[in-house]
Amino acid sequence: MTSSIHFPCASRLYVWSLFAFHRESQYFVALLRQLGYRARLHYIADATAYFAALDKTPSAQAGFFGWFGNTLAVDVLGTVGCHFRSNPAHFCDPHIDAQLARLAKEEPADPAGTTGLAAAIDREITNKAPWVPLFTPRLADVTSARVGNYEDNSGSVLLDQLWVR
Repeated sequence: MTSSIHFPCASRLYVWSLFAFHRESQYFVALLRQLGYRARLHYIADATAYFAALDKTPSAQAGFFGWFGNTLAVDVLGTVGCHFRSNPAHFCDPHIDAQLARLAKEEPADPAGTTGLAAAIDREITNKAPWVPLFTPRLADVTSARVGNYEDNSGSVLLDQLWVR
C-alpha cells in the first residue's frame, strides 16, 4: 500500500525555468503537484531574458539555475553573497558574506587547506535554504581513439595537452 502526504496550499507556486532545464522543471512541477501544491511552470526560453527577469523579480518563488565546471568552492558559494551581481536567490547574510570574503582570500592559495571552511559555509547556506540542489549533471567528453594525453581539470579539457596521431 502506498501512502502520500499532501500539503494543501492556498496560493500558486510558480517555478521559473529556462530552456536548458525545461524537462527537469516539468518533472519538478509534477512532483510538487503530487505533494498538493498548486504548482505552475513560468517558462522563459531565452537565457538572457530569463536571468534578467530573475534579477528584476525578487518575489520569484522557485527557479532553475546552474553552475558547471567551477574550480573553486567560493565561485559557487559566492553566488548567494550580498554583493554578487546576479544573485538569483536574492539572499543576503552579512555573517556568511564575511566567511565568503575569507574563503575568497585564502582558497586560491590553498584550496586543500580551506575545504573545512568551504564545507562549513556550504552547511550554513544549505540550512538557510536560499537554493535547494536538485541534481548534479554529468557531462561527457567524447574523443577519438587517435587522441592521446587527454586531461580533465575540474570539468575543463586541457586542450594544450592533447595530441592526435
